[in-house]
Amino acid sequence: MLFDKLILKIQKKFGVSKSEVNLLALILFGLILGNIILFFRKDGFNPEQRAELIHKLDSIANIQKTSFIGTDIYDKPDSLLALGDTIVKKSSPYPQKERKAAPGELVDLNAASKTELMKLPGIGSSTALRIIEYRQKHKFNNIEDLMNVPGIGPKKFEKIKPFLKITNIK
Repeated sequence: MLFDKLILKIQKKFGVSKSEVNLLALILFGLILGNIILFFRKDGFNPEQRAELIHKLDSIANIQKTSFIGTDIYDKPDSLLALGDTIVKKSSPYPQKERKAAPGELVDLNAASKTELMKLPGIGSSTALRIIEYRQKHKFNNIEDLMNVPGIGPKKFEKIKPFLKITNIK
């Protein structure tokens, strides 16, 4: 009875539903009960143990600070760090995109598979598929015909031109 009146007052005051008030009460009850259990728990950290743990964590942080590889974030040698450490080029947090290795052999536009076409610089999966679709309709008579494929303009063509060849397939 008293509890129902309290819920009604809270509902009117804050404009919430009964289920929202009940959920809030359950959360508050859980928080209070959890703090009571933590307060009376015997196996928890005592203040000395807590201070020792914080000291260990802080020591690890200090070791990481002093175990630097001898350069600052701009890869410039730091003389004080270099005295205690070997200078090693550190990896960038923003790695550069790796360039594709040039194909070992010339790629035949009239016979190359999707995988072989993707070995060409600047040619990804979708462009390789467009090349294959184009050659199903039109045979490549010369390597310049490649510029008729959507997505391959003069700049991209000049990059891949040295790696191309044409064979006549009938």
